[in-house]
Amino acid sequence: MSLDSMLRDYKKCRTENGRERAKTILLRETRVVLLSYFRSRVARADAEDLAQAALKIINDEFDGFEPAGPRAFRSHVFTVAKNRLRTHSRQQGQRKRHVPVEWAVEPELPDILVWKERFDLLRAALALVRSTLRRAFESRLRGESARTLARREGIKTVSGRARIRRARIAVEMELEKLMATREPTR
Repeated sequence: MSLDSMLRDYKKCRTENGRERAKTILLRETRVVLLSYFRSRVARADAEDLAQAALKIINDEFDGFEPAGPRAFRSHVFTVAKNRLRTHSRQQGQRKRHVPVEWAVEPELPDILVWKERFDLLRAALALVRSTLRRAFESRLRGESARTLARREGIKTVSGRARIRRARIAVEMELEKLMATREPTR
């Protein structure tokens, strides 16, 4: 039985006891669908948490939900799930961006020389990249978001994200070329 047909059965119930039972069955089936959706996209422990969070949102909006089409409830469930997944991905990405502890310690003199060499290589690679990609890469180094870059460049946010990605790839390729030319001289 589909989620939308279960919702129609819930709406048809006349007694309070019948409505509660139908709602419980519908939410239980919705949880199964959500778990299946999340388990194919994230770790098992995260899938449980995301399914519970999405189910809470769906439950809070449940009585006020009026279906606009034959598959409206299913669509609503997957919209909530997709939004929870997007929020989760953003949070995971922000956690990964924190500076590692070993970078925060005071470097010794040999480390400073290694960093200077790395910065010189990066500077040389940036000089070889197109100016639009260079500005995107420098924007990311300053910690600016893709939205900020897009506003400054007068492009869409999606294009800003793509430009940052292309810039990173272009700089990596130039760095690899520079490293390949420097290796034999050592």
